[in-house]
Amino acid sequence: MAQIAKFNSSQVMIAGDFEAYHYCEPYSKTLDFHTHEFFECFLFLGGDVTYYIEDRVYPLIPGDLLLIPPGRMHRPVLADERAPYDRMVLWLSVPYVHALCETNDVFSSLSALSSHGIHRIHLPEESLSFCKALFERMTDDSFKQTSGAAITLFLNEAARCAAADEQPAPAADSLMAQVLRYIDAHYTEPLTLDTLCAQFFVSKFHLLRQFKAYTNATVHDYIVTKRISFARQCIREGMTASDACMQAGFNEYSSFYKSFVQKTGMTPAVFKRHCMAKR
Repeated sequence: MAQIAKFNSSQVMIAGDFEAYHYCEPYSKTLDFHTHEFFECFLFLGGDVTYYIEDRVYPLIPGDLLLIPPGRMHRPVLADERAPYDRMVLWLSVPYVHALCETNDVFSSLSALSSHGIHRIHLPEESLSFCKALFERMTDDSFKQTSGAAITLFLNEAARCAAADEQPAPAADSLMAQVLRYIDAHYTEPLTLDTLCAQFFVSKFHLLRQFKAYTNATVHDYIVTKRISFARQCIREGMTASDACMQAGFNEYSSFYKSFVQKTGMTPAVFKRHCMAKR
């Protein structure tokens, strides 16, 4: 049996290449939009959950597999917070993903799907049973030596299902979907609430209310989260903190520094040392 883990609220990888968890518990905390520095494969098994991945909305059914790349804003919304929220989660580090893409064309195709905004694959019953069995291996310490093989089989099966899965036609474009796409394209530029209201011809009151209902965040906090996520990527790739600050769209280092500590729990210098230690 897969080990049922306690939810990792820090959402930070501890192991080097991958981590696998099986969570099944009522989850009453409302999650804000957030990002990861790793690739996430999320296999939904049960509950009443709608998943938001930036401008996409997915009412989940058991057997849905979500592919979430690093830096992509996402959050679940639970309709019944008392019901078990059953899911299996696989986290893959960026270097591990790059290594997989070099040796496995199948995973390259999965990465391309999620990069182009196709995040959900539905696994039919036989594939779902197979993937759950593979997760059993990944989450059981006694099978750690074969976890790499289990991950490869899991990704191959996901890719096979993706090729056969007919994606539904996109829903009508909502105001929030348009706003989020605009933010994603312009968050490294000067971007304010006034800019968005002028762009979409809406009042501040209307935009703030709709945005809060969709994201559980303010416009300002959402933009800052996107900028800090991008700054972390820049620092991880070797850029200085001051250059990352400017590249991410901050006007001054003091506001960047304060936001970085608030979002990551560490200073840019400590984060850079942490990244260097992993190399």
